[in-house]
Amino acid sequence: MHAVSVGEVGVARSLLESIARKAPGRRLGLSVTTRAGRDLAERTAGGVPVFAFPLDLSRAVDRALASVRPGLILLTETELWPLFLQRAQARGIPVALVNGRLSERSWKGYRLVRRWFAGVLANVSRFGMQTERDAERIASLGASAAKIQVTGNLKYDVDSPSPFPDAERIRTAARGRPVIVAGSTREGEEPLVLEAWKRLSVPTLLALAPRRPERFEAVATDLERRGERVLRRSGPASPEATVYLLDSIGELASLYREGTMAFLGGSLVPTGGHNPIEAWAAGSPVVVGPHTENFAEVVERGEKLGILRRVADAAELARAWEESLADPAATKRAGAMAERFVAENRGAADRTADFVLSLLPAGVSSPAAVSSAG
Repeated sequence: MHAVSVGEVGVARSLLESIARKAPGRRLGLSVTTRAGRDLAERTAGGVPVFAFPLDLSRAVDRALASVRPGLILLTETELWPLFLQRAQARGIPVALVNGRLSERSWKGYRLVRRWFAGVLANVSRFGMQTERDAERIASLGASAAKIQVTGNLKYDVDSPSPFPDAERIRTAARGRPVIVAGSTREGEEPLVLEAWKRLSVPTLLALAPRRPERFEAVATDLERRGERVLRRSGPASPEATVYLLDSIGELASLYREGTMAFLGGSLVPTGGHNPIEAWAAGSPVVVGPHTENFAEVVERGEKLGILRRVADAAELARAWEESLADPAATKRAGAMAERFVAENRGAADRTADFVLSLLPAGVSSPAAVSSAG
């Protein structure tokens, strides 16, 4: 399976585990794009070989396909590399899309080049889409309706997070104060989060988790420049800390368990937002900014259930946090409802595994790799 980065590795792992359980003995592989994703995959893939996904260049793709010799390739979401698909088709290797989704922004963009994109989609054997809306969008871009199946969202099948490894230090630093987790923050977003946090009348510990590992140092430096005492996950103890900085990979889901509530980044700045399911699975209600088009349907469901709140800016974020802190019982109920909602929606991994296994070519008893590019 190919998972682009950290966020996709957990999804890939849950599907691989389901495939292995339903069809033991089949050879599986996991490819990744980023170094952070590869590091996490090598730690958590459970013995599945991990390797790099090729650049979409003729020589690189041909060399990778010749080396891996997959019986079936799975791509996830909308990671559809035109040359890779063309080369796989030429070799007679079936390719399927799993956990497929199309945000409104992506859908509108592809509509501008619909004729070209329909040719790209023609090299995909089957489409396993997250929702009916995603299925309708991929069909409108030229995918054959006969090739499309709604299989659900694999993000719901990510395991409930384990206890946070650094829980003792963060609790010591909190000194009984509530912890607010701001996860997957993007460049330009940390100052907005800090602005909202500083407006609170209730003393709290802010836990920041930047989305990109390459930004850890810059964020730490900026926090200290602003006068904050920073306790880093990778650093020594600091009981007088005002901000906890998660500068590690693969631990955000567990960190959410330490928080009273969560803010999900990529949403106060125009990057489309991130998936709230990971925070919900940890029993944390979520606040997001206005930019959530990448996960519009999941966000809408969360709003209707009262486990997610959307705000326009830092001032509204502060008010949302203040109201949650003022009614801890209601916040706790929302967290329990969020965790229950995720549990009730699990099952996509098994459905998708059945979908995958139905696609294996006749006579292929042990495919060399299953690739899902997230």
